This record gives sequence, C-alpha cells and structure tokens, in this order.
Amino acid sequence: MAVTSADLTYPPGGTGEIRPDWFSGEDLADLLAVWIAAGEALVPSGGTPEQSDRLVTAYAYWKAYDAKAALMAGAVNSLSIDGGDLAISYAKDQRDFFIGKASFWRLAYEAALAEEESGVVIDNPPRSSYSQPIAFSF
Repeated sequence: MAVTSADLTYPPGGTGEIRPDWFSGEDLADLLAVWIAAGEALVPSGGTPEQSDRLVTAYAYWKAYDAKAALMAGAVNSLSIDGGDLAISYAKDQRDFFIGKASFWRLAYEAALAEEESGVVIDNPPRSSYSQPIAFSF
C-alpha cells in the first residue's frame, strides 16, 4: 500500500493527524503530496512495503509538523497597546507542541530508515507516546 494524503489528513477527509486548518490558505493535499514524494525518494531498495510506508509516513509527518512550527514561529498571537507601548506575544506553548511532534516523527523516520537499511526490526514508539499539554486562552 502506498501512502496517500488521506492517510495523513485528520478526519473527516482522512485517517491521519494533520488538520487542514493548520495550513489555511494552502492546499494541504498538495503539501502532503510533496512531502510524501520526498519521503518516497529516500526509501532504500530492498525493504518491505510496510517498512517503506512507515518510513514515508514518518517523513511526511515530520515535515508537516516542522512546517507548522515554522509558520507559527512568526505568527503573532496577540497585540496590545498600553500607554503607547506595543506588546506582541507569540503562542510559545502551541509552537512547542508542533516542535515536539516534529521531533517525534523525525526520530520515527530515522528508526524506520535504520530498520529498512539494516533489516533489523526496531520497535518504534506508539503514536500516542508523545503528548504535550496545550493551553488556550480566549
């Protein structure tokens, strides 16, 4: 089975984790297709289809979360003016979540790559092994 954009997209359109609203103004399917193709180009020959899919999935998730963290790095969370002073704040907690997820999927990609290159099965951590509390304020 080859990895598709729907495999990585959060429901209702797919079965994955990446939410279309994280990349507003962009075509998520196009972005995912680029990351999937890049992951496929890095797949060494000789592995099983399941190993290749795991490698491509981890690579695409890594790049998606990394891209979202980069987008958030420059996104202003709030502006306030107090006595002529401008205060700008950024959503560090939220950005940290995406940085953490990018790191998790990079490690999963590296483990899948090592497994495919060596032929030795490496236990990847389960998807739910990374969690980061997110605080929202309105």
